[in-house]
Amino acid sequence: MDVLIDAFFSFIYLLGNILLLGLLLTVLAIALRFLINEFIFRKEIEESLSGKDRLVLSVKIPSDNEQKADAMESFLLSLHRVWGSSKPLSFEMTSSQQFLHFYF
Repeated sequence: MDVLIDAFFSFIYLLGNILLLGLLLTVLAIALRFLINEFIFRKEIEESLSGKDRLVLSVKIPSDNEQKADAMESFLLSLHRVWGSSKPLSFEMTSSQQFLHFYF
């Protein structure tokens, strides 16, 4: 009887380790996928900007946004500081299907 109990607990222990390893591999795969997507996104941005002096930046505000208008004001002030006043910058705000879109 003790042999069966020991075998059962050994099996449960092994099963737990396999599940933990599977979870760890899943998390690593998701993190790797995120890093690859981020790298590809940055590379596409760099390629699209090379040799060009124009850029369209689209900022989509999520529908469950809880930020106040001060957050957008702070964003615009930061953008102005980074962009500077020597380069032209245009700004457009649109509403489509109950979503706000900002284009710079």
